[in-house]
Amino acid sequence: MEMLGLILLIVCSGIAFIALLTAVGLLLPGTVEKSRLKLETSLGKAFLVGLVNLLSGLGINALFLAWWQSTQPETVFWLIIWAVLMLLYIVLLLPSIPAMSALAQFLGMRMGESRSPLQRNLHGSLLLVLACLTPYLGWFIFTPAVLCTAVGAGLLALFQRKAVAPKV
Repeated sequence: MEMLGLILLIVCSGIAFIALLTAVGLLLPGTVEKSRLKLETSLGKAFLVGLVNLLSGLGINALFLAWWQSTQPETVFWLIIWAVLMLLYIVLLLPSIPAMSALAQFLGMRMGESRSPLQRNLHGSLLLVLACLTPYLGWFIFTPAVLCTAVGAGLLALFQRKAVAPKV
């Protein structure tokens, strides 16, 4: 019975993630388009930016937790600091949601011509979810790579400005 519940949870989570990517693509077309352009023009740069940001955030949290376990402070103040660090890490991941939708659109466009942008997004989202659910290779290699790329593309789209052409 527990295994059936786990399988049902995985299937429902995959369907919900596909719906999230599709809804974000429809609700924030400008942000998703900026992220898609970053993915098309500089995929490697997006991956490296995301990798550096995710590793630095994980490193800061790991150092704080190691210090927490060694000293074991009894105050609520340090618990609040850890909660703030976790919130900052979540805020770091927020730009990756439109970028993940952009990645789904990017994959949908590469799969071939569809009848509508909605179908491209759905096809790309389904492909992304199924690839991430592939045992071992999808879990431990593809999913972290997709997350790093999405975080990097989201941050680049959010903070990198277009270069202004010099006036002649």
